[in-house]
Amino acid sequence: RETESILKKTNKLKQLPIIVLISLCGAFVSSMLSISFNNYYLAPVVFIMFLLAPFIYIKNIANMYKKEVDEELETTMSVITSSYERNNNIISSIEENLEYINQPVYDSFKKFLVSVKINPDIKSALEELKKDFSNPIFREWVDNLILCQEDSSIKLVLASIVKKMQSVRVLNSERQVILSENKLYFSIFTVIAMLTPFGVNILPKDLIGNFFDTNIGKIAVSLLILISFITYVWVLKIVEPMEE
Repeated sequence: RETESILKKTNKLKQLPIIVLISLCGAFVSSMLSISFNNYYLAPVVFIMFLLAPFIYIKNIANMYKKEVDEELETTMSVITSSYERNNNIISSIEENLEYINQPVYDSFKKFLVSVKINPDIKSALEELKKDFSNPIFREWVDNLILCQEDSSIKLVLASIVKKMQSVRVLNSERQVILSENKLYFSIFTVIAMLTPFGVNILPKDLIGNFFDTNIGKIAVSLLILISFITYVWVLKIVEPMEE
């Protein structure tokens, strides 16, 4: 459900069938190429790799979307907190800052205002607002807003939660700078490593011998490509933005 929601919000849902179709075609063609090179060990490896490609694409889209959401949440939490510390009224605080709130979080706060006009139960409306976002710091912020409805002195905690959100953003930015360049180099070398056996295979036999024609050579090529792919997926996991 979360994946479908993210694809809808990023207008990528309609592209998914095309991506899946391309993936299936790639799986079929790459398997046929592997068989044409008489490497039956490689065929299932490249077939599975192409089948998993749409999931990797979706994961990348989700990471970029979450980063965008977190950045907008930080700004929204900051302006609302400043207003709330002044007026002690969460409805007024959101209303006076609504024009400064952007997508992809605008709709949720607008829904909150509509909800409290229909049903003035602020706590329930805040609980519903909290469900719209998975960020743990934002949820902590909302939990404290709920407590503020009983004890307004708790509002002093809100600023520290916003600072925590800002600190995580700074850490993510610094981490991203460090990892992005290494990720680029790793991606280049991974592609080279995966394509090398195919390139070597077209060289004259008297230069490379018959190694790639042996079962050991074919298994080695298959393992090289499989390990490169698994490592690439692992790197994508490492560069996911932190949330807390």
